[in-house]
Amino acid sequence: MAQPLNNAQANIHIIKQRPLKSIDIACLVINKMIGTGIFVTPPLVLSLVSTKWVAWLVWVLGSIYSFCSIYIYLEYGLAWPFNGGEFTYVSKIFPRPTLVFACSYAWFFVCFSTSTGNAINFARFVCFSGSTNNPYPSEWKLKFIACGIVVAVGTIHYRLVNLGIWANIGLATYKVLLLSILILSGMLGGLIRESREESGILGTHDFGRKGEKSVTASTFVTAVLLVLYSYSGWENGNYVTAEIDGDDNQKRRTLKKGVLWGVSIVSAIYILFNLMLFLLLSYKELKEATTTVAYEYILHAFGRGGIKAAASVLYVCIALSALGNLVGVIFTNGRGKYQRFLSVALRSVPDKMSEVKRDIASHRLIPGWRFFEASSHYGRNRDGLGTPTGGLILHTLVSCIVIASTPMFDRSLEGFTFVTTLFQYGHAVLGVVLGVGIFRLKKRMEQYQTKDLDLLGECYFQVPWEYQLLRRRWKRFCVGIFFIVMHLFILVAPIHSPRRTTDGSLRRIPTTNFLAAVLPVYAFGALWGIFLVIFSPRMEFHTSTLDTFVKYSARRWEIDWPSIRQIFNWEGRGGFNAVLEQVKQRFHGGEAQEAESLRSQAEVEMH
Repeated sequence: MAQPLNNAQANIHIIKQRPLKSIDIACLVINKMIGTGIFVTPPLVLSLVSTKWVAWLVWVLGSIYSFCSIYIYLEYGLAWPFNGGEFTYVSKIFPRPTLVFACSYAWFFVCFSTSTGNAINFARFVCFSGSTNNPYPSEWKLKFIACGIVVAVGTIHYRLVNLGIWANIGLATYKVLLLSILILSGMLGGLIRESREESGILGTHDFGRKGEKSVTASTFVTAVLLVLYSYSGWENGNYVTAEIDGDDNQKRRTLKKGVLWGVSIVSAIYILFNLMLFLLLSYKELKEATTTVAYEYILHAFGRGGIKAAASVLYVCIALSALGNLVGVIFTNGRGKYQRFLSVALRSVPDKMSEVKRDIASHRLIPGWRFFEASSHYGRNRDGLGTPTGGLILHTLVSCIVIASTPMFDRSLEGFTFVTTLFQYGHAVLGVVLGVGIFRLKKRMEQYQTKDLDLLGECYFQVPWEYQLLRRRWKRFCVGIFFIVMHLFILVAPIHSPRRTTDGSLRRIPTTNFLAAVLPVYAFGALWGIFLVIFSPRMEFHTSTLDTFVKYSARRWEIDWPSIRQIFNWEGRGGFNAVLEQVKQRFHGGEAQEAESLRSQAEVEMH
């Protein structure tokens, strides 16, 4: 069990982590949203929809989707300003059946949230930058470099946590500057120079021209999927809310400001970059782009005289963009979710973990929880704990396993694309759940409040609680329905995707494999939650009493891990009928029922 340092460790030099601010949150969002997708996805989208203006509108749709998504997530984050992101939200918004939703998402996250995609892309572009002919590197050379960079970034976050935070800011700034320079150079250099030439601006000649291939519903669906995947990452700031500086009200303001700035910057850059891309490059050039379309873009933006040699530096720039994604994702995954998922069941992570570490031993979701929730003495925050050693090890371990098992089909990226989009596909399941839950948020907040027992002013929200961003019912309805529909679209779309890839070859991996890979993990997590509820010898909900007020972030289930002997020892728990009654109480219990009981007791005491 992770604990604050004891007296024997008092002489160890402690490296404290500085609290997160708005710029840190914005950079976490930017780093996860901007990876390598913006440099390689536009030609694929164009080849699927066959028309430039339609392709550009698909990117605009992606921006609208991102803003709707962050409004939903900000409502949850402002309601429950604790670490854990979606795990906290799904646990609280759907507390019954007890542990089912929480365990289901926890197991999915452990299995599929990895750094595989940008680690392999980092390796690819590092290899490309080292050769003028850009030969395709060997499979295991790519995987070796990818695993190496994941281990390196994880080590930085473990030992030099403040360096990791500053690297997050630096790399996010670098990405914004890189894409801004490309956009401005295209506007001021490419468009103006080519407009003076006799041939004019090549991209404008075929901006409305339809391509050779006919557009079907399945190809359009695939194009939208690629864009939505490129916009993913808007939720990154919600995972580390408890590490934001200030009280709960300040946390809300910081989170809101950081996330909105991050998504706004990325959306503006994506839309403008694609517009300049389609204006400067002809349809043929876009279609024939091999490694990255940014190479051809630079030739138009800066001119061809002597720039071809300098353009090889672009591969290093793109590799650094992938590195920024790794820095942001590993920081939040190791610190914001893994540490919490493995040690807690159906609870919110408190602002100061030292208040609840005494109870962590009873919160066991997966085997090895004791090791994976361990913390170091580096990067100690206000909770008295350091960097999440176990969480970082688990994230690195799972990422390396997935990297090693990623299929590489010669020069095709089909296997790589399938593996890296598994998390985004599975995340859509949660999107539907949280979209439905946003309409129940007010009800849950009212059910959980025990303000009358809050003698020290620990209640962090006003009663009655109101929505912060989606105050009007029509706005809440429109945003919520759009959010649900888009995620249902993501879930259904791969079933109807084309049988051939964009280069015309047959798919080696059917898109229906998304369902075959993701749904069983969700189902296993749900069954595991049911298993804990049935066979745990002791399972109680830790909450306030008439004499003691427990913070909302510290209210959670306390679970004893069942041994093999206890699983089959039903007589020791009073026999089958007694166990059955106990299980019924557990499935129908939870925070809402405990809060209602406390409010009733308080009302009786007052009278």
